[in-house]
Amino acid sequence: MMRAALFSASLAACSSSNPPAALPPDASTALDGAIAPTDGAVADSIDAAVDRGIEQDYDDLAQTLAGIVRAPQLAAMQDGVTLGYDAALPGFTTVQPGEVAGTREGASYDYMFHCEDQSHIDNFDCGPASDHIHVYATIDGPWMIDRLAFSSVKLTTRWTIREIYLNKPQVEGTAQLVTSSSLSTTGTKLDLTVDCLSFDHVRLDPVPTLPFAGGVTYMITAHRERATATPPSRDFTASAAITFAAGARATIALDGTHTYSLNLANGTVSRQ
Repeated sequence: MMRAALFSASLAACSSSNPPAALPPDASTALDGAIAPTDGAVADSIDAAVDRGIEQDYDDLAQTLAGIVRAPQLAAMQDGVTLGYDAALPGFTTVQPGEVAGTREGASYDYMFHCEDQSHIDNFDCGPASDHIHVYATIDGPWMIDRLAFSSVKLTTRWTIREIYLNKPQVEGTAQLVTSSSLSTTGTKLDLTVDCLSFDHVRLDPVPTLPFAGGVTYMITAHRERATATPPSRDFTASAAITFAAGARATIALDGTHTYSLNLANGTVSRQ
């Protein structure tokens, strides 16, 4: 059927990026949410050959990804798990069997889904006995979180959330993401396009809160604007991997050279 074709269609293939080379200084999260050197002396902690503008770009990208993880991405995962257990999404309406839609704080949501039972029978009767749920999600609209203002977030997912009946739901699959954001702490504006967003065994509880296992990888094309930078505009690519752990903890790795710890509960980001 047409709906099944939507779920089985694959997203664009991942392409390799050419990340900028840079060396990470020691840093931690400043009181205002900006990522800053621990001793306040950048010149003492970073070799003179390191481009400090690129270092700031890495920090701002990490902070932006933290906001994405904690806002639209998390909302979509939580909603997908909730639908898998046949629980209602408050404020959402049924468009047709296997599709619900709603609005939250100015952003529009649409979820198309169908479940399979443990005998691999495909239907719209989701519930605790389901083997897994297929979710095609679209989220579109503005978002604000932490010190980030997203003027636009467009997230499209094609996920399979498995092991519903075991009460161990895990999100697997792919997504696409396009965002425009401003970070108040540094005055940075970032436009991100993520054509390859892959989810690998991301675990949540049956009553979903924060992920506690698994990870997500991103292949990012970015345009940055920051008046204090030289040059003030810059285009670059980057790879990112976010790994989740228990206790609201996560790790963000950028281009394999820059690593950050993330507190999923409050959005605190710090260089490791």
